[in-house]
This record gives sequence, C-alpha cells and structure tokens, in this order.
Amino acid sequence: MSDLQEELFDVVNESDRVVGQITRGEAHKNPNIIHRSVGIGIFNAHKELFLQKRSKSKDSEPGKWTISCSGHVIAGQYYLETAHRELLEELGIDLKVHPFEKIVCRYPWETEMTYFYRSFNNGPFTLNKDEIDEGRFFKPGEIYNQLREKTLEISLLLRIILPKFFPAINWTIVFR
Repeated sequence: MSDLQEELFDVVNESDRVVGQITRGEAHKNPNIIHRSVGIGIFNAHKELFLQKRSKSKDSEPGKWTISCSGHVIAGQYYLETAHRELLEELGIDLKVHPFEKIVCRYPWETEMTYFYRSFNNGPFTLNKDEIDEGRFFKPGEIYNQLREKTLEISLLLRIILPKFFPAINWTIVFR
C-alpha cells in the first residue's frame, strides 16, 4: 500500500465540526466515523471531465477510475489547502478551484465529509505514478456508454459526483 496508515485525520460530526482524531488505517475500517476529504473535477474547454485511474497500490478502490483529483484532509488542515496540495501531488499542477458542493459520502468501509471543487484546464498534467496509473479527459456520454457496456470500472466517489456534475444525464440506468 502506498498510503501512510498512521497519518492522522480529524474526526468530524454531521455538522463538520472536529470532535477528535483518528489514523488513516482506523478511518478506512470504520464507516461510523466521519473524516474529511476533497474531490476536484477538472473540465477542459470541450466540457470533458478528466478522470484518473487509481494506482493498484492504493488502499481503497485500487485500479478504478475516479474523479480528477482527490485526497484526505490531514488533521489540522482545511479543505482548500488540501485541494491545492492534492493537485500538486497527483497532477503536478496548482489550479484555481471553485467550490461546488460539500456532502457526506458513505461507503461500506468508511464515511467522508467530502468538499467537491471544480476547476478548468486543458492539461497536460504530470501524473504521479505512485498514485495514478493513467488519466485522460472523457466526454460525459463516453463515460455513460462505457458504464452501460460495463467497460469502465469506477470508484464509489465518482458514482456519487457524476450525477451532480452532469445532471442532464439519467445515470440511474447505468448505476443499477
């Protein structure tokens, strides 16, 4: 695993108030505890969304396609500084990000208070090979068709945000 299991995260309540701390390893084994994360969707001039394929060494959802950039908020840090840190760490670039939505994302193994941002850039990006196996821009319809044909395996995080980024598409058909 490439992720530091002893890294500390803040534990938050449903109102996003810090109520304690926990290690990454503990956070990823307990869906009853909420910790913070960020997700950034990067769109190009053609309104395509950049997706990354998670490294096979990641501790959660290895090898799946996911949002352009994402990461955990380290204890004592804030969402925005984490977004900029993750952009530099994963894609080798720092971009202006625009707040999109903050929601509680519940997974079988963990629960995250995720602050989503949007950004706009045509690339190219310098992919961190320890974090990302590959990445590219996708048209919304291409994502939809590959999901329908079962040729694209995506993360639960991407399943949550796709309908919010592209509300004109009926995603329920492909998420059955």
